[in-house]
Amino acid sequence: MMASKGRRRYGLLGVFTAVALALAIVVAGTPAQAGIVQFWDDFDSTSHPGWWITGSGGFDHGIGQSHRGAGNAWVRNTTGWNADNVVVGVYPNADCVASAWIRLSDHVTAGYMTIRAWNGAPGPVVNEIWLVGPGPYNPSNGNYNQYLFHFNPGNASRVLFYVGMWGNGQDAWVQTDDVVIQCPTPN
Repeated sequence: MMASKGRRRYGLLGVFTAVALALAIVVAGTPAQAGIVQFWDDFDSTSHPGWWITGSGGFDHGIGQSHRGAGNAWVRNTTGWNADNVVVGVYPNADCVASAWIRLSDHVTAGYMTIRAWNGAPGPVVNEIWLVGPGPYNPSNGNYNQYLFHFNPGNASRVLFYVGMWGNGQDAWVQTDDVVIQCPTPN
């Protein structure tokens, strides 16, 4: 009696294994399921490879100014263009999403979260959001708010992502955390 139950169990296990293997082959062979290019930075490390600052800004670590974790990026100034910048690889012609948690001071009147085409230099704006401070009150997230938009990079395989602001003569700042850019393979 035990032997037949054991055989039946192994028989069903074999059937389930074969079905799972067949599904894995079908799913893996589907181009739309082949992969996702994802960039993610929570600024919790003390190094920030690939990022650079335009104007006045930097990276905080361990001072309690982040959305989550230990770090964040920031810009602050009264004049000029100030931005945290990074170039990210994407799939050409993919439907992508850019997301970041951002905290704005009261005096930000011309801030932007932007994706631009990149071919060794900034190209045209692909999509952007205009940022004006201070943003919605959100104490459960340290007054950071999530901003996101969809974009298609066209033929570009790399894009420039930045969060920045124009100084307007008043002390203004923008803090950025938990940046995510996702691009599934195009169909």
